[in-house]
Amino acid sequence: MLRVFWHKLLEGNTRMKTDHAFTLIELLIVVAIISILAAIFVPNFLEAQIRSKMAVTQDDLHSLATALEAYWIEQRAYPPNLVKMVLVEPPAPGKPGDPGIFWAARIEAADGKWLCETSQSAILRMGKIPQPAAVRARPELESPQLYIPRPSECPLFYNGAALYHLTTPVPYIGSFPRDLFYPWGAGGHWYRPPAVFSAPDPTALPSWDLDSQRPYAYYNLTEMARDGVALPMFGRTVTYVVLSPGPRLQAMFTDPARPPTPYDPTNGTVSDGDVILAGSE
Repeated sequence: MLRVFWHKLLEGNTRMKTDHAFTLIELLIVVAIISILAAIFVPNFLEAQIRSKMAVTQDDLHSLATALEAYWIEQRAYPPNLVKMVLVEPPAPGKPGDPGIFWAARIEAADGKWLCETSQSAILRMGKIPQPAAVRARPELESPQLYIPRPSECPLFYNGAALYHLTTPVPYIGSFPRDLFYPWGAGGHWYRPPAVFSAPDPTALPSWDLDSQRPYAYYNLTEMARDGVALPMFGRTVTYVVLSPGPRLQAMFTDPARPPTPYDPTNGTVSDGDVILAGSE
């Protein structure tokens, strides 16, 4: 009698376990439902995240513009550049151009001129001029006048270190804003701004880890002309520019391979274009 009772008890427990287990079909249905929900909500979440970053970026640019104008009222000038650029005529077709000019990045100005960085500035900024692959294979061929175009190398992000003037010694802005769309790897190393262009004492300038500080790109155009430089993309004379590369994380403002385009969310939340704010008199 006891043995019969024990077998019935074991049979009942086995049946209970079997009745409460998920079948393979049920598990596949649950996985399919979760996948569908993820496909619906994850893109919406990421898009909302980008829109939120864009709102912060636009607020930061306006805050920087306000601080720059306050700086100008007291100093009668905008923060000095740490990267040296000059207005030059474009090189003749098929010719390498002046070796004193770093042609890899440029801004098109009015009258067909280009705003380009000097080779001296590029050497100080990057530590050396990048050599062609054939020269890198044979070090004895190295020359300070040989370099290859690097359109992804936007010098204005290095120049963004100049915005530290807005925080010290007089704080024109509460805190130094960081670009949420900063192109990681644009700096890639500790960078001491070249003192020869702006400050008499190189030790007075801080060293910057650009990938950590993530400054907005900046350039003061009044150093070339008192009233600024006429830039066709804005249709007016511009005294300074501050910009972010936008959600695509690729600055187009100084890229000769792609025309500079302002960011427009109607082209898509993640689309080409820089978020630019330009000052003028």
